[in-house]
Amino acid sequence: MDRSIYINPVSDKFLSSDVRDILSELGVFVRSNITYPFIPNNIWYQCGYSDNELSDDSWITFVHPEERDRVSHSWDSFVKGEKLSFDEIYRFKTKNGKWIWLHNRCTSIERDENGSLLLYAGIDNDITHHKATENELRKAINLADRRVVESEMVRSIVALVSGSLKVAETAELVLSHIKTLVNYQRAMILLVEDSLIRIVDCAGFENRDKLSKMVFDYPDPHNPVCMTVQNGQALALNFGDIKYADFFKKTENALTSWICVPLKSNEKIIGALVLEHEEKDFFSRRNIELISALSEHIAISIDNAILHENMYNLAMIDSLMKIGSRHNFNHKAKLVFSQALRYQRALTTLLIDVDLFKSVNDTYGHDTGDMVLRKIAESCSGVLRDSDIIARYGGEEIIVLLPETQCCMGANVAERIRRSVQSGTYEKVKKAVTVSIGLYSVVPDKTVTLESCIQKADEALYTAKENGRNRVEVHPESMITDSDIIS
Repeated sequence: MDRSIYINPVSDKFLSSDVRDILSELGVFVRSNITYPFIPNNIWYQCGYSDNELSDDSWITFVHPEERDRVSHSWDSFVKGEKLSFDEIYRFKTKNGKWIWLHNRCTSIERDENGSLLLYAGIDNDITHHKATENELRKAINLADRRVVESEMVRSIVALVSGSLKVAETAELVLSHIKTLVNYQRAMILLVEDSLIRIVDCAGFENRDKLSKMVFDYPDPHNPVCMTVQNGQALALNFGDIKYADFFKKTENALTSWICVPLKSNEKIIGALVLEHEEKDFFSRRNIELISALSEHIAISIDNAILHENMYNLAMIDSLMKIGSRHNFNHKAKLVFSQALRYQRALTTLLIDVDLFKSVNDTYGHDTGDMVLRKIAESCSGVLRDSDIIARYGGEEIIVLLPETQCCMGANVAERIRRSVQSGTYEKVKKAVTVSIGLYSVVPDKTVTLESCIQKADEALYTAKENGRNRVEVHPESMITDSDIIS
């Protein structure tokens, strides 16, 4: 197609060469299907093409393939008169292979009697810069939207983990919910404990039970977790790094990407969070930023859980004997007693006292006396079931509650405890260590209380002391069942 414009005598003066050059520079073009002078398309010249190189409709072949069909269809409709104007945005390939964005608008000036296009004018604008700005703006909006979503996910995770007051539960919540933020394949949380680092929980490992009990020396320059904790900085590795090969072999690690973020609470690093993935360089800088931002909240939640567990243990675990405290006993025993009352089940109470314990303290000192009490508590615990309740009741007294246990069975348990204590080894103590045990067994009714059970076990204990110590005495009011008689 020969693109030119017919210039009549009136417009010929107006459209001098200078005017045409100015219009061309502005991107204006006037073309026709008949051979007359024309205003060329300067944009095409800037792209490196002459007007002859883009004769007819060959310019469409330089439109980007993704837009070519749309532009070609629109242009055909315009040429045939199906559309009065042409208005398209598309990418156009320059002669040196670069793609630019054009906004091409034109309208028909003259058509023949069949509606075919004879004369048209339009304007081309290079909008590459605008498109780049638009893309950057779109990226910024998408990034902002993503950051909002990420922030909400972080807030949600923080709210979930901060509500837990148990270390194991907190760690499990962290690992399960952090996966929504960073799609790891395997992960672990480790805590510093004096000269050790212990794995508290892990996810995605086949040998999870084994790993959850694993400990490492601290500090250790060959352990990347130790280095993260010592330096207080996140560490990203690929497993081609032979510096830490022994550590990765120990954790049976066959993955590729590995990041470790320190857990810092109140200016103190208490541990680390490790994430792993099989793809090399899987974790982005943004992943590390997100986990790092979340790590302090995780650390504070774990630290609070540790504090709560320590406070709980102080209240519920006797610090000397390492068995339940009296408070612990009162809390658990009430529940067990109420169930025995409701379902009419046998309940046996044992009250245990160390014989002549004062002489142990006086002869060997309080440190040795404390050791004796711990050993006796261990002997008692070793005989009992998980469902039984044991606690330090006061001084050198230990109380035991045996649910679903009739008198004869309770007496057997008491005797086993007595023998275990008597046969125990107590360093430095050259005299026999024995206990006296009082037993009371009952199927409680509304006239029986937990306090009355303890009182009767105490009375039986007094009898055991009176009868020579190192023995088990059953309270005479203990309920003897048919099965006791048969046995």
